[in-house]
Amino acid sequence: MNKKPTYEELEQKVQELKREAKSRKMAEEVLRESETRFREFFEASIDGIGESTLEGKLISCNFAYSSMTGYSEKEFKKLKYQDLTPIKWAEVDKKHIQQCLERGYSDQYEKERLCKDGRIIPISMRSFLRKDAIGNPIGFWGIIQDITDRKREEQQKSLKVRILDIINKSDVWKDSIEEIISEIKQFAGMDAVAIRLMEGEDFPYYVTKGFPSRFVEAEKYLCTRDHQGEIVRDSKGNPYVECMCGNVICGRTDASKDFFTGCGSFWSNHTSALLAETTDEDRQTRTRNRCNSEGYESVALFPLRVGSEILGLLQLNHTQPHQFTDDSIHFFEDIAIDIGTAFSHKQVKDSLRETEANMAVALRLAKMGSWTWDIKSGDITWSNNSCRIHGLKPGEFDRQFDTAMSFIHPDDLDSVKQNIQKIQLEKKPFEFEYRIITQDGVEKILIVYQQLTFDAEGNVERLVGTFQDITARKQADQELERLLHESGERIKELKCMYGVADSIQSRNTLKEILQDVANLIPPGWHYPAITRAKVIFEGKEYVSEPFEETEWKQSCELVVDNKQVGSIEVYYLEKCPDLDEGPFMTEERNLIEGIAKNLSDAIELKNAEKQLVQSQKMEAIGTLAGGIAHDFNNILAAIIGYAEMAKDDCQPESSVAEDLDKVLEGGNRAKDLVQQILAFSRQDEMERFPMSLQVW
Repeated sequence: MNKKPTYEELEQKVQELKREAKSRKMAEEVLRESETRFREFFEASIDGIGESTLEGKLISCNFAYSSMTGYSEKEFKKLKYQDLTPIKWAEVDKKHIQQCLERGYSDQYEKERLCKDGRIIPISMRSFLRKDAIGNPIGFWGIIQDITDRKREEQQKSLKVRILDIINKSDVWKDSIEEIISEIKQFAGMDAVAIRLMEGEDFPYYVTKGFPSRFVEAEKYLCTRDHQGEIVRDSKGNPYVECMCGNVICGRTDASKDFFTGCGSFWSNHTSALLAETTDEDRQTRTRNRCNSEGYESVALFPLRVGSEILGLLQLNHTQPHQFTDDSIHFFEDIAIDIGTAFSHKQVKDSLRETEANMAVALRLAKMGSWTWDIKSGDITWSNNSCRIHGLKPGEFDRQFDTAMSFIHPDDLDSVKQNIQKIQLEKKPFEFEYRIITQDGVEKILIVYQQLTFDAEGNVERLVGTFQDITARKQADQELERLLHESGERIKELKCMYGVADSIQSRNTLKEILQDVANLIPPGWHYPAITRAKVIFEGKEYVSEPFEETEWKQSCELVVDNKQVGSIEVYYLEKCPDLDEGPFMTEERNLIEGIAKNLSDAIELKNAEKQLVQSQKMEAIGTLAGGIAHDFNNILAAIIGYAEMAKDDCQPESSVAEDLDKVLEGGNRAKDLVQQILAFSRQDEMERFPMSLQVW
């Protein structure tokens, strides 16, 4: 039988229970405070925190995780861990779950998380094992970070590095641009990407990727053109560049508009809405709107800048709206600057390379070479072309002063040395000509330009200059001088021939023509001051003034109707020994023969004109005589007719009849005379033939 506790024992027990209750209450308060702090920390954490069972059923999540995935905590509790993880990460998750079970936590690792709106975001995660009071595993804690921004920055940095690497490693600019826009298209997930670059006054598409060919063809150029294909210009003479691309390239942007940035870019996540809500004035110019008509809702245009200069345009298009963010626009503005800078450097590099190549070609074509003489060491350096000019192979010159002097023509050696001394004394640039004899024994004429260079203290350091082989130019100058002289002589001869032809056309008499020919010949000859001329026709002479006959004569016959009718004679007052062909050149002999032929033709023409005039006179006389004969014949007809009727009315043997016979005899003689006149006027023979008369 149990012994009943005493009062003291009961009191002691009550006190112990009170202390335990107080202690439990204090522990509960500490636990509540701890839970409150944990909940505050849980909810305030910027990292996402989630709790799940061992099977993956989600139990709770904090606000950051809920915001990250888009699920509310209530929706979250209906999901399993696997519902938020793309299938491709299953093996990775399995590995880290096993790791967590073995040691209580996993390594930090990266994966992707599915969001409620279908987005997939990159995350960084670390898991911890949850245990019960006796240490048995009951689930997992996960701490998750949204690393979208970090990943984007890494990707952006990686893209920039790749673009710069492409620019630096490729010598073919178009290949570089094609590779760059492929990288941009893949990175941004765009449907189409293009770059416009300045070409003359326009900005055509340089490279495109993803745009339909019809779009590229229609939008290739930006400058407005007239019906003849000429560029339309504004009042200041500048090409009018249309469309939104033209706005960006020409800097026609307004940062107060939502669709323009402070850096002069344009972007829209919904071009249909933009066009509906704005006017041409809002958009700064008339736009062609082909991007929108082709179905592109997201469009961004970035100027390729180098300082304040715009060299082209980077264009990104997508058919879906909302493809751009402020961050992505700023990033592509930086990319556009990198491309613009690279293009500018490429232009400078190409220009320098082209200049150097052109300079080398120009020096080669101009037969020029450079040289340097180090005054202190005495070494002379010749360029490859300088060696070629002197008949040496490139690099074959031994750099010695005496060797350089050995090529100079002996007659020019002293003057060359004097010119070298002169520039050292006067310290001014100087050029002069001299002759050399090459290694092959060929004589050439060089022009050398030389000037001194000085060190920091102003002391003479080097004598530098250029050689130019002007042998061909000198020969060409001489040939040109000869040709100009010959051309002058030909012009004089042509003027002489023209003067003769003009005289034949304009002069009225042959006498005037013959005198003109005598005067025109001396100025047309090689030596007009000592030339004299004479024309002989039908025994008459026509001479130039002054005139004198000498033994140096050249003549040519005037032939008309195969008969000699005269001649042309040309004299030199003195013989010209400098002419290999004697006192007269072949061209001069040809000239006098040409004049003689023209003059003979003119004489023949004048004779023909005389005959024509005489013939015309005779024809006029015949016409007049014919008219008179007809009128006179009419008068005679009346006289003869009335005389015959009067004779019939008088006595046959009367004196009146005898008188009328005389009248009829005279009338018949006059009638015969009229017939003769008519025959003359017809200028042909009269033919008589019988006719049958029929009386009606």
